[in-house]
Amino acid sequence: MKKILSVFLVLCIAATLFAAAGVTVKVSSAFAFFNEKTVKDTEAYDTIVKFKGHGFGFDAEVQYDLSDKLVVFASYGKVFPGDVYEALDEDGHTGKWESWAESRKNVDERLNYKIRINFMTITAGAAYKFDFNAFKLAVGAGVSFNRLLAKATYTLKESALMVGYNEETRETLSNISVLGYAEAKYLVAENVGITLTAKPQMNIYSFYNYYCKYEGDPTPLDTKLKGVALSFAMPVAVGVSYSF
Repeated sequence: MKKILSVFLVLCIAATLFAAAGVTVKVSSAFAFFNEKTVKDTEAYDTIVKFKGHGFGFDAEVQYDLSDKLVVFASYGKVFPGDVYEALDEDGHTGKWESWAESRKNVDERLNYKIRINFMTITAGAAYKFDFNAFKLAVGAGVSFNRLLAKATYTLKESALMVGYNEETRETLSNISVLGYAEAKYLVAENVGITLTAKPQMNIYSFYNYYCKYEGDPTPLDTKLKGVALSFAMPVAVGVSYSF
C-alpha cells in the first residue's frame, strides 16, 4: 500500500508542477493477463520456462499534450494474481501447465510458507487524439517494461522438531516490449473523464532469474537467462482522469 500511495503522490506532484501545460492524470483499477516465456536454456536440456496468469490491481498514468492532436504518456501499473501457471518445455517436448503456488505449498508440514505474486508494467509512448465532443479517443504506440515476480518463503513452525530452517525460492521474468495504446474517454465534466485504456504488449527481449537459497547454504542456486523470446501481455484499465 505504501508503494501505491507513493506512486499516486509523485503523479499529483508532477501534475501540480506542470498544471499550466496541459497535463492529465489518470487513476484506474486494472486487469492484466499474460502468457510469457524465457529464452531457451541450451545448458539444461534446451529448457524453455513458460508462465501464464491474470490478476487485478491498479494503474496510474500521466499524459502531456504536445498539441491539440498529439499526446505523450507514461504509466505504472501492478496487478496481483492469486496464482500463475508454469510449464517446462524440454528437448522439444511440451510440458504440462501446473499451478505455481500449489506446487510450493505443503512442501513440508513442519514449515510455514508465504507466497507473493505480482505483475508490474511500466509504459511510455505517444498517441494521436480524436475529438467527438464529449467522447474522446486516443490511439498510439510506445515501449514497455513488464516483470512477473513469483516468490515463496519458508520458515520453521514453532512446534517442529527440526534445526532452524529458512528457504527462499524466487522466479522473475522481465521483458522489454513494444506497446499498442488505445484510450476511450467520456467527459462527465469539463476536466473530468471516465476512461477505458488497453495496452497490448508484444514482448521482444526477456530476462529470467531463478533463485533458491537455503539457510546456511553459501552457494544458492542462481540461474539467469536472457535473449529474444516473443510473448505477450495485455493490461486493461478502467478509471477516472483529471485534466489541468
